[in-house]
Amino acid sequence: MVGFPGELFQGVLAVGQGADFRVHLVDLATVLLHLVFLAADFHIGTDPVQDAAVGKEQQPQGRHRRNDDDERKEIVVVAAGQQAALIVFPRHFWEIIIRVFREITKFVRYTRKQIKIFDTDAMKPTLLVLAAGMGSRYGGLKQMDGLGPNGETIIDYSIHDAVEAGFGKIVYIVREFFKDDMIKAVHAKYDGVKAIDGEPLEFDFVTQELDKIPAGFKMNPERVKPWGTAHAVLMAKDVIHEPFAVINGDDFYGKDSFRILADWCRAHENTTGEYCIIGFELDNTLSENGSVSRGICSYDKAGQLTDIAEHLNIAKEADGVVYGDNSVNGKNHVVLEAKALCSMNMWGFTPDYFALSEEIFSDFLEKNINEPKKEFYIPFAVDVLIKGGKASCEVLSTPSRWFGVTYKEDRPGVVAKFAELAAKGVYPSPLY
Repeated sequence: MVGFPGELFQGVLAVGQGADFRVHLVDLATVLLHLVFLAADFHIGTDPVQDAAVGKEQQPQGRHRRNDDDERKEIVVVAAGQQAALIVFPRHFWEIIIRVFREITKFVRYTRKQIKIFDTDAMKPTLLVLAAGMGSRYGGLKQMDGLGPNGETIIDYSIHDAVEAGFGKIVYIVREFFKDDMIKAVHAKYDGVKAIDGEPLEFDFVTQELDKIPAGFKMNPERVKPWGTAHAVLMAKDVIHEPFAVINGDDFYGKDSFRILADWCRAHENTTGEYCIIGFELDNTLSENGSVSRGICSYDKAGQLTDIAEHLNIAKEADGVVYGDNSVNGKNHVVLEAKALCSMNMWGFTPDYFALSEEIFSDFLEKNINEPKKEFYIPFAVDVLIKGGKASCEVLSTPSRWFGVTYKEDRPGVVAKFAELAAKGVYPSPLY
């Protein structure tokens, strides 16, 4: 390490690969001044070794020597009277300086961003985890399935990424029949976890059941499943009072997605009627073991959502092209853009969304209360708000690759991916 005793420092500095930048007993201010002169091709100094040999008193003189054999420029500079410096610059010294300056600039920008996150007075958004689904195609409770190297669940990774991004509270939407198991599992794993400001991470649990509907409506006894994702979000209206994110409990979204969403939440602490959706590139969301359904986003030049078109039976076929069935216009086996942004049910809302969606849910029940399989989905509620001029929804692209267990056959691949992420140091192992 280079020390700074008083106004002087001694040591050896390595700048760039193969560079030789030696400093012996240097007056720091003098060196910096001469670096400025160097940029103007004006140099002052003397050779302290030669002068000492002939017994001369050191005085400022000019000296400039280029050595083409080893492709470097040697400049000897000295302050008048006492302090001498021998500096050997690599040929591309200024390119190195510019590169270092750029890295410093990146660091400053990153630091400013982190200061905002670490601000103990800053609002901490809430993460709402939709964990009530029973995973009918998978055949079990995906939310409780250990997939990481030490039995971590997908939710565990989502919580880890959310806390790292600055979320301070987690709200789970669960079913009554496994609520107790979920509470025990959460407290066993996360009791020592703290938010980014050092405060304990907060948790809340809310249940979604078939009969949790507005007064005045009588449920069809043939209904066996809850009312859908938008209904699930409504269950949290009494426990969330700040900007919040919504995710599925059985989807892996990636660190970048949570950072993007956390930044959006902090930027919308005092806004209403402005929401967002995280858009994943379609070919980053496919399963190797079967077709999937995805809502493909359409948006205007300002990046505001205009429509989400549900496509079914999406898969990449042998020719490398992604095909799917458009459920809106009825066209089947149509070519889909692999880089098209699609919804993986990762949203950002402000608390005013609860009252607005509750009104839409009542209208929905008026028309569908007797339909045993009709569900109230988030995209439907957002679409009504957009088309009614009551809200806008920004589409935010993420570079993250989604993965999850859509089919039982997906499980070994997901286990392998989490093992790979742990081996690369992306996540600690064990995670908690």
